[in-house]
Amino acid sequence: MLTRIFPRQADNDYRGWRLGLWLMLPAVLLRAVEGVNSILRTHDVAVTADGIPLDTYPQAAADTAMTLFALNGLSLVLLALIGTVVLLRYRALIPFAYLLMLIDALGGKAIVMLHPIVRGGATKVGGISAGAIVNYTLLALLVIGFALSLVPRKSASAGR
Repeated sequence: MLTRIFPRQADNDYRGWRLGLWLMLPAVLLRAVEGVNSILRTHDVAVTADGIPLDTYPQAAADTAMTLFALNGLSLVLLALIGTVVLLRYRALIPFAYLLMLIDALGGKAIVMLHPIVRGGATKVGGISAGAIVNYTLLALLVIGFALSLVPRKSASAGR
Protein backbone atom coordinates (compact mmCIF):
# COMPACT_ATOMS: atom_id res chain seq x y z
CA MET A 1 0.00 0.00 0.00
CA LEU A 2 2.88 2.40 0.70
CA THR A 3 4.07 1.96 -2.88
CA ARG A 4 0.63 3.18 -4.00
CA ILE A 5 0.96 6.34 -1.88
CA PHE A 6 4.66 6.86 -2.62
CA PRO A 7 5.27 5.41 -6.12
CA ARG A 8 8.81 4.95 -7.40
CA GLN A 9 8.00 7.07 -10.43
CA ALA A 10 5.72 10.11 -10.56
CA ASP A 11 4.12 9.55 -13.95
CA ASN A 12 0.62 9.96 -15.36
CA ASP A 13 -0.29 6.28 -14.84
CA TYR A 14 -3.17 6.25 -12.33
CA ARG A 15 -3.70 2.73 -10.99
CA GLY A 16 -6.75 3.17 -8.76
CA TRP A 17 -10.45 3.12 -9.51
CA ARG A 18 -11.63 5.79 -11.98
CA LEU A 19 -14.11 7.19 -9.45
CA GLY A 20 -11.19 7.97 -7.15
CA LEU A 21 -9.67 10.02 -9.95
CA TRP A 22 -12.92 11.88 -10.63
CA LEU A 23 -13.57 12.60 -6.94
CA MET A 24 -10.27 14.46 -6.77
CA LEU A 25 -11.64 17.13 -9.13
CA PRO A 26 -14.46 18.39 -6.84
CA ALA A 27 -12.15 18.14 -3.82
CA VAL A 28 -9.55 20.33 -5.53
CA LEU A 29 -12.16 22.79 -6.79
CA LEU A 30 -13.78 23.04 -3.37
CA ARG A 31 -10.44 23.73 -1.68
CA ALA A 32 -9.60 26.36 -4.32
CA VAL A 33 -12.93 28.14 -3.85
CA GLU A 34 -12.59 27.99 -0.05
CA GLY A 35 -9.08 29.39 -0.26
CA VAL A 36 -9.90 32.22 -2.65
CA ASN A 37 -12.99 33.15 -0.61
CA SER A 38 -10.94 33.13 2.59
CA ILE A 39 -8.42 35.50 1.00
CA LEU A 40 -10.81 37.88 -0.79
CA ARG A 41 -13.87 37.81 1.48
CA THR A 42 -12.11 37.13 4.78
CA HIS A 43 -14.50 38.90 7.14
CA ASP A 44 -17.68 37.56 5.51
CA VAL A 45 -16.46 33.96 5.41
CA ALA A 46 -15.13 34.03 8.98
CA VAL A 47 -18.37 35.44 10.36
CA THR A 48 -21.03 33.74 8.22
CA ALA A 49 -19.56 30.36 7.28
CA ASP A 50 -17.41 29.68 10.33
CA GLY A 51 -19.33 31.64 12.95
CA ILE A 52 -16.35 33.55 14.33
CA PRO A 53 -17.81 36.65 16.04
CA LEU A 54 -15.19 39.09 14.72
CA ASP A 55 -17.42 42.10 15.37
CA THR A 56 -17.25 41.41 19.12
CA TYR A 57 -13.44 41.35 19.14
CA PRO A 58 -11.24 44.38 19.76
CA GLN A 59 -10.08 45.76 16.39
CA ALA A 60 -6.51 44.49 16.76
CA ALA A 61 -7.73 40.98 17.61
CA ALA A 62 -10.20 40.97 14.69
CA ASP A 63 -7.45 42.14 12.31
CA THR A 64 -5.12 39.40 13.57
CA ALA A 65 -7.81 36.74 13.21
CA MET A 66 -8.59 37.89 9.68
CA THR A 67 -4.91 37.82 8.72
CA LEU A 68 -4.57 34.27 10.04
CA PHE A 69 -7.77 33.30 8.24
CA ALA A 70 -6.46 34.73 4.95
CA LEU A 71 -3.12 32.95 5.43
CA ASN A 72 -5.02 29.70 5.86
CA GLY A 73 -6.82 30.54 2.62
CA LEU A 74 -3.46 30.82 0.87
CA SER A 75 -2.55 27.35 2.16
CA LEU A 76 -5.82 26.00 0.75
CA VAL A 77 -5.11 27.58 -2.64
CA LEU A 78 -1.62 26.06 -2.68
CA LEU A 79 -3.04 22.65 -1.74
CA ALA A 80 -5.54 22.97 -4.60
CA LEU A 81 -2.70 23.94 -6.95
CA ILE A 82 -0.77 20.81 -5.97
CA GLY A 83 -3.93 18.76 -6.56
CA THR A 84 -4.39 20.36 -9.98
CA VAL A 85 -0.81 19.57 -11.04
CA VAL A 86 -1.26 15.98 -9.84
CA LEU A 87 -4.53 15.64 -11.78
CA LEU A 88 -3.06 17.05 -14.97
CA ARG A 89 0.44 15.61 -15.01
CA TYR A 90 1.33 13.22 -12.17
CA ARG A 91 -1.71 10.99 -11.64
CA ALA A 92 0.38 8.28 -9.99
CA LEU A 93 0.56 10.72 -7.04
CA ILE A 94 -3.22 10.97 -6.59
CA PRO A 95 -3.17 8.75 -3.45
CA PHE A 96 -0.43 11.00 -2.03
CA ALA A 97 -2.45 14.13 -2.86
CA TYR A 98 -5.48 12.61 -1.13
CA LEU A 99 -3.30 11.85 1.89
CA LEU A 100 -2.08 15.47 2.03
CA MET A 101 -5.63 16.77 1.83
CA LEU A 102 -6.79 14.32 4.52
CA ILE A 103 -3.96 15.35 6.83
CA ASP A 104 -4.93 18.98 6.28
CA ALA A 105 -8.63 18.34 6.98
CA LEU A 106 -8.16 16.04 9.98
CA GLY A 107 -5.24 18.04 11.34
CA GLY A 108 -7.36 21.17 11.23
CA LYS A 109 -10.12 19.44 13.18
CA ALA A 110 -7.59 18.21 15.77
CA ILE A 111 -6.11 21.69 16.18
CA VAL A 112 -9.55 23.22 16.68
CA MET A 113 -10.27 20.56 19.32
CA LEU A 114 -7.01 21.43 21.11
CA HIS A 115 -7.57 25.18 20.74
CA PRO A 116 -11.35 25.70 20.59
CA ILE A 117 -12.85 28.84 19.09
CA VAL A 118 -15.93 30.51 20.51
CA ARG A 119 -18.37 30.61 17.64
CA GLY A 120 -21.38 32.80 17.20
CA GLY A 121 -23.67 33.77 14.36
CA ALA A 122 -22.78 31.29 11.64
CA THR A 123 -25.35 30.60 8.96
CA LYS A 124 -26.88 27.34 10.19
CA VAL A 125 -28.70 24.52 8.47
CA GLY A 126 -30.35 22.20 10.95
CA GLY A 127 -28.16 23.49 13.79
CA ILE A 128 -24.88 22.95 11.91
CA SER A 129 -22.90 25.82 10.38
CA ALA A 130 -22.60 26.02 6.61
CA GLY A 131 -18.82 25.77 6.92
CA ALA A 132 -19.08 22.57 8.94
CA ILE A 133 -21.41 21.01 6.36
CA VAL A 134 -18.96 21.82 3.55
CA ASN A 135 -15.99 20.52 5.57
CA TYR A 136 -17.69 17.25 6.59
CA THR A 137 -18.81 16.68 3.00
CA LEU A 138 -15.26 17.30 1.81
CA LEU A 139 -13.88 14.95 4.47
CA ALA A 140 -16.23 12.16 3.32
CA LEU A 141 -15.25 12.83 -0.29
CA LEU A 142 -11.54 12.65 0.61
CA VAL A 143 -11.89 9.40 2.57
CA ILE A 144 -13.84 7.71 -0.23
CA GLY A 145 -11.50 9.04 -2.94
CA PHE A 146 -8.40 8.00 -0.99
CA ALA A 147 -9.75 4.47 -0.51
CA LEU A 148 -10.68 4.18 -4.19
CA SER A 149 -7.27 5.46 -5.26
CA LEU A 150 -5.57 2.71 -3.28
CA VAL A 151 -7.66 -0.18 -4.63
CA PRO A 152 -6.20 -1.42 -7.94
CA ARG A 153 -8.47 -1.61 -10.95
CA LYS A 154 -9.11 -5.13 -12.19
CA SER A 155 -7.81 -4.20 -15.63
CA ALA A 156 -4.63 -2.75 -14.11
CA SER A 157 -3.92 -5.81 -11.95
CA ALA A 158 -4.88 -8.35 -14.64
CA GLY A 159 -2.04 -7.29 -16.91
CA ARG A 160 0.61 -7.63 -14.18
